[in-house]
Amino acid sequence: MTKIVIDESYRISPISPISPVSRESDLKNSIKKYFLDSLETLESIPLFFDRLFETPSDDEGTKLLKWVVITFGRGDLGNVSERQVSIEAYTRDDSEGDNLSVLLDTIMGYILNEDSTNGLATVPYYDTSSVPWTVVGGMMSFLQPSLNEMEGDDSTKFKSINLLFKWGGK
Repeated sequence: MTKIVIDESYRISPISPISPVSRESDLKNSIKKYFLDSLETLESIPLFFDRLFETPSDDEGTKLLKWVVITFGRGDLGNVSERQVSIEAYTRDDSEGDNLSVLLDTIMGYILNEDSTNGLATVPYYDTSSVPWTVVGGMMSFLQPSLNEMEGDDSTKFKSINLLFKWGGK
């Protein structure tokens, strides 16, 4: 019988900390902060970060007339990292979709920046591992194709804005 000897040089070394621009938590926290600060705080639009299976209600139990759901899709890390994000805008009791159009324009106001060289807003990228959070970079959000306005249950109209966020990685 042959004896197997494990060379000590192959020991697993302690995990080294990864850069904030490579951390999933920092990416999600940065995008959440940007849209919470802009859409929910400034525009008073209810914001959710998970799929909803029924129409959301306010604190009194009244169904909302408008809301936004943000979900995170696939991503790749590298020198230029990227992550897909879907922003779904919803309105109720909006037979012609006028309120949905206004809601979409409001959202786009935080994605586009016509005063910048490339026409896009820069989303701050934070290191969220300690308080206070510190800005370590910025992300650009590129518009991707999306489906037309659709209608769901409970007289709800909705449309997605699909984005591809890109930032300098390690």
